[in-house]
Amino acid sequence: MGGSDVTDSPFAGAVSPGAADAAKSLVYGAGVRGAVVNGAGRVVVRAADSNGNYVVNGGDPFRAWVVDAATGAGYADVELTDNGDGTYSAEWTPSTTGTEYELNVLLRGTPVAGSPYRGLKAVSAAGAATPAMFEAAGDGLERAVAGERATFRIEAADADGVGLAVGGSDLTVTLTWTPSSGGASQTKTLAKKNAGDAGADDTDVVLDNGDGTYAVTYTVMAAVDHALDVREGIGSNAIYGAWPKTVNVTAGATDASRSSLGLLESDQTTIPSTAAAGDELVLRVHAADANGNAKCYDENGDGYDAFVPALTLDGEPVDDPDDVISTPPTQNKTGGYYDFKVTPKAAGTYAFSASLNGVDVSGTSTVTVTEGALDASSSTVDGAGLFGGLSGVKHFARVVARDAHGNPITNETASLAHDDCSATLTATDVASSNPNVTASCKLIDASNGVFNVTLLSYTAGDYTLDVKLDGAAAGDSPYTKVSFAAGGPVAKESTVEDVAANGADLTAVAGKETTFTLTARDEFGSARTVGGDVVSATLDRDPPVYAAVKDNKNGTYSLTLAPPAAGTNQNFSVMIGTSHVKNSPFNLTATHAKTSALFTYAVKNAADGRCPDEKAEVNSEATCGVANAICGVAGEDNVFIIKPMNEHDVPQDFESVTDAFDVVISPSGNSFGSLPRLDGSLPGVAVATKTTCGYEVKWRADRVRYEIDGTVAPYDLNVTLDGAHVKGSPFKLVAAPARAAAKGTIVFHTNSGVMGYDSSRMRDNTFVAGEAQKLVVQTRDIYRNDAKYDPYAAPQVTVTARLNATSGHIDQNRGEEISVRVTNMLNGLYRLSFTPIKAGPYELWVTVNGEVVGEGKVPLPVVVQPAALSPRHFAVWGPGITEPAIVSQ
Repeated sequence: MGGSDVTDSPFAGAVSPGAADAAKSLVYGAGVRGAVVNGAGRVVVRAADSNGNYVVNGGDPFRAWVVDAATGAGYADVELTDNGDGTYSAEWTPSTTGTEYELNVLLRGTPVAGSPYRGLKAVSAAGAATPAMFEAAGDGLERAVAGERATFRIEAADADGVGLAVGGSDLTVTLTWTPSSGGASQTKTLAKKNAGDAGADDTDVVLDNGDGTYAVTYTVMAAVDHALDVREGIGSNAIYGAWPKTVNVTAGATDASRSSLGLLESDQTTIPSTAAAGDELVLRVHAADANGNAKCYDENGDGYDAFVPALTLDGEPVDDPDDVISTPPTQNKTGGYYDFKVTPKAAGTYAFSASLNGVDVSGTSTVTVTEGALDASSSTVDGAGLFGGLSGVKHFARVVARDAHGNPITNETASLAHDDCSATLTATDVASSNPNVTASCKLIDASNGVFNVTLLSYTAGDYTLDVKLDGAAAGDSPYTKVSFAAGGPVAKESTVEDVAANGADLTAVAGKETTFTLTARDEFGSARTVGGDVVSATLDRDPPVYAAVKDNKNGTYSLTLAPPAAGTNQNFSVMIGTSHVKNSPFNLTATHAKTSALFTYAVKNAADGRCPDEKAEVNSEATCGVANAICGVAGEDNVFIIKPMNEHDVPQDFESVTDAFDVVISPSGNSFGSLPRLDGSLPGVAVATKTTCGYEVKWRADRVRYEIDGTVAPYDLNVTLDGAHVKGSPFKLVAAPARAAAKGTIVFHTNSGVMGYDSSRMRDNTFVAGEAQKLVVQTRDIYRNDAKYDPYAAPQVTVTARLNATSGHIDQNRGEEISVRVTNMLNGLYRLSFTPIKAGPYELWVTVNGEVVGEGKVPLPVVVQPAALSPRHFAVWGPGITEPAIVSQ
């Protein structure tokens, strides 16, 4: 394919004759010309395929019969004997003299060769032996195999060609040939034997069978053409046909023990004693038979001997022989030899041999192979130095100069020198732009082509190593995995990033977490790439501020701290173990960040000297009934704290930073929301007083506001910084009623309304004797806000009531006091329950926290009117009833 042999080509195979073909098959023997009456006319049918090749096995359905040539009568089948070798023997016997017969031979209905054969004579007796009519037939007339028996047959006949039935003819058979090695020709005469003689079955014999036939057997040894001659008598009469005949003698079966091999250079003429690795040689195997004849084949034929080559290198089997010997070989059929292409690649002594069917070919062929020219790409570079190592320590790699096939270059074939090898390290990922590294290459073993590469780096990092031999890249160069690691940590070489140009200043923002990065370095200043060091960082204050140290596991450490206060020249010490790192202690300058309204928020007022961080709006729904509101008390100075945050969402250092917050409440004025002045005067103005916890905002509202539906309406409080609202602003302010007080508290009847002190409203103060009365006390604070019940207020609000009779009662009622039951409704209301029995004027005393309710702190006048007349309750009194009667004088 594409001019190249496919695998295992050329393929060996045996070509057998095809099927017997009638037109190419032959019929011979004296019986084709006639026979003696009641004798035997011998006939042989020789099967051949359509190409004329003799068929070598039997089984073909040949058929023969004889008839009277003139009448066609006297039909008789001729029985053919299958000899199993492609020949078929037959005899026919005529019964009447003077009659000419016709012989028919067919194969599958097709006449064979010259069939029908006419003019066959029937004679009463055969005439005298006539050599010119003797006929020879058989393969031995044309071909023979050296060392194997070849045979043919001679049939004696009279002058009419009728076969004789007796022997006795003196036949001389000779074979003449010239040896392939040259020299004079040689002749061999076959011995004459009769049937039954000793040695009759030997080869090189002319055997008289006594029936007019002669079997000739011979064996030749030389695979050259032989001249075969047959004569009757001593050198006199040649038998029928052209004589002498040429017998083509071919070599016998290939015999490995007589075959031979030899090693040639690529010109196929020179026998090499030495070769260079990679040279192409030829291993030639000469095929021969057992007699030493070259085993040649027809150039167009298919003969092939499957020789198997083998080799050793320095006496040991080669692991991959197919890499040295290319199979299959190239066959020279006419020359009788096979050429294997041999390409030895490893230096050493090769011994080549071959075998055929497990039998060794005679002899071996050896050649000494030396290394080829230096080939840098095939050279090898190895050693731990290819991967680097610890900085400040020498590391090594080995270079072995080799040829294209991997053989080391020795001083026997080349003169190597130190300058044939060079090594260069190039930084690929190091902190230093001018790394301190060296690489050198030195020849240390010229007999084996070995160089030593020495690498030394004082700068840790990743490098590329270029190794060259004779100016070309060696092995897999460049090597890109060379990495030098830093040594142990040395504090004085370790550095903190973000240090200013003077080498000792750091900056941060007060109150904000700031992270500095410490890079641990070795004694050469190379950054370490692993963690595990003992690192500490401290801001020198009272008390000290310790930075959080995070080991990043890569030789760096994150130092995080939040300076509590702004200022300059704050000492910041960074240490590895017990030693300061480079430039430590550092001057740390902590600056202020601008206060941000976005992050600033409101918290509850400080208590007990503590600064809470609880949002001012927390729990407002439970406290004052409105969610997300800031709760206060009506009429009081309510306070919450603005906690300033800087732009980093970190609490502002407001001890050293002052901000002006604008505070506005609405609605305001009169008794609505106000912001008291610092001197306590009203109306209030925007104030923001700095305290220890932030900025204190005071607000006051006397009146509780309600929506039209009766729900509490908050006040709005805007807190801004530079025009921007702080988080949560505007805030909802809800004022809860102050503590209930007698002033402003009202009493009203559940049926009629508010009870009064003047005569015009006495209707609401008039009751009916005997009827249960229910009054309601609505407690209020001093700002007339309906009070609410606060079970946890201390002391609790107390409400009392009593009803006393006053002047105007009849004597028996004077001074009577009616019991009043007071029920706390737990919502700022109190219910008064009583039932007056006696009519007349009364006074209702109601107190809140011990103080009488009402203007002027006087009781409410109450009149109890009589009920409807009830005779059973009439009272009669006077003389004779309630006192003794006096008789009238």
